Amino acid sequence: MEITWSGCVSGTDSGVTDSNGQVTFTSPVNADGGTFTCTVDNLTKSGYPYSSGDNHETSDSIQNP
Repeated sequence: MEITWSGCVSGTDSGVTDSNGQVTFTSPVNADGGTFTCTVDNLTKSGYPYSSGDNHETSDSIQNP
């Protein structure tokens, strides 16, 4: 899985899901607070194409005080 951080932080990250299909990402540090946004850019599984339009949600934001 590949993601992009935006808002008050920026960067990209990637990870591999565990046996439950979950992966954990830790955002870059920002001591000033603000809105953190994480957007899924790509998912891969051998033999399966990624179609972002099939997802219910590909991006989410949280407000850090």
